[in-house]
Amino acid sequence: MRWRTGSGIHGPLAVLLVIGGLSLPATAAAADPVADRSQILQQLLTGGPSVARAAEVALLGSDAEVAAYLADGHARAEEQDNRERAQALASTGPAVRAAADRALAGTPADVRAFVTSGWETAWATDERLRVVQTMAVGGTTTRATAQQALNGTSQQQAEFLAVGRYESRRVDDRLLAAKMLTGGSLGSGPNLNTAAQQALAGTPEDLREFIATGQFLARARDQELTSVSRLSDLAKEAGATAALETQAAKDAADRALRAAELAKKAPARAAAETAA
Repeated sequence: MRWRTGSGIHGPLAVLLVIGGLSLPATAAAADPVADRSQILQQLLTGGPSVARAAEVALLGSDAEVAAYLADGHARAEEQDNRERAQALASTGPAVRAAADRALAGTPADVRAFVTSGWETAWATDERLRVVQTMAVGGTTTRATAQQALNGTSQQQAEFLAVGRYESRRVDDRLLAAKMLTGGSLGSGPNLNTAAQQALAGTPEDLREFIATGQFLARARDQELTSVSRLSDLAKEAGATAALETQAAKDAADRALRAAELAKKAPARAAAETAA
């Protein structure tokens, strides 16, 4: 029979949890204090991945394996977990990464101190940097609330990054979309106007998608419409110009005919005047 607990531990080790006690090999019960295995079990449930693996092996092993784990196996597994935590923290920002690198280059005690609380100062530095970066690319409202956070405490900066920047961005998104309506300073035509109205009537996610991508598609359609309209206007202008040129040519031909007729009549008129 396989036993499984809510923690995902299964097999023989799960029996220890299910029955609420500790089963010891019959031949070693007297030499294996229950307190030691209880301590290892607690470490398995609360430790990191390396500690959990080492603790499970010890609990399922012999008295010698239990003793070896308690002697230095737990310490070595904990050191590995601490290094992995430091490496994970290093990916969160430049200041934390620099502090993690210094700790990882030091002793196990340095790494333990870093993952326990040493990362906090560097984290606060990176949080300020994230606020500054958000302010640099944000709209009017976002810049104002970001500046307030920078003027405040570390907690206020964390709150801005967790909640405030998104609330401020929604306000900025609405202000920006309103400028894209017909008559607005950022309008481009009927397609953008319709898309902006739909976004303003939708959810914050709809509005964000419109600002991020939708507006550009609508602008392209307006540009295409403008191009077609311009081509139509050019065709009309060309047609009108051709008509004017045709009329001018006709008028010129009429004038030439009249001039030829007058030229034919000129000698006869001259002779008549001479005879008179």
